[in-house]
Amino acid sequence: MAYQPPHDPQRNLEALETLEQLLRDPKATARLSEVLSPYTARNLTRAIECVQRESVQAGVEALDPELRLVALQYGLPFVGFGFVDNAVMILAGDYIDLTLGISLGISSMAAAGIGNTISDVAGLGLGGVVEDLCARVGLQAPLLTLEQQRLKQTRAAKMMGSVIGVTVGCILGMSPLLFLETRQEHEAAME
Repeated sequence: MAYQPPHDPQRNLEALETLEQLLRDPKATARLSEVLSPYTARNLTRAIECVQRESVQAGVEALDPELRLVALQYGLPFVGFGFVDNAVMILAGDYIDLTLGISLGISSMAAAGIGNTISDVAGLGLGGVVEDLCARVGLQAPLLTLEQQRLKQTRAAKMMGSVIGVTVGCILGMSPLLFLETRQEHEAAME
């Protein structure tokens, strides 16, 4: 799941007061616009739209189209994560199996474990990149009030989107298996 910073109303209020002061200066406003990442800009826009919507809309129930957008918004980054995680694990594990596995006699499962470690480290490094790419896709986020965001059905949509996204990503991430040679093929080629 995406990183959720701890909720600190006092710190948020201080940041908003600083932002208000910066927005009075055209140069500072232009510079702020340049340094905002797509992900941060999207979150800021969503927060502003949510507050505006709360003042206009009194309904609490989230609609099905909004829930589908929530699932898609949470699932899309997980497609990227699942793909990168599985593809790197398979490629690294296979390489280790065919090199260290043969020379040091480690098992294929040990090679897979080492490949998984490499994949997890790569996932940490690429997490922000995947989120920024998803932000650039321009997926329109649903405008949910705070009450709607807290609904059980909204949380379920987030979870289902994440589960489906990572499953699809992991299946797509298995594509290197179509192109890899087996240990037997590698040993036969070495003879």
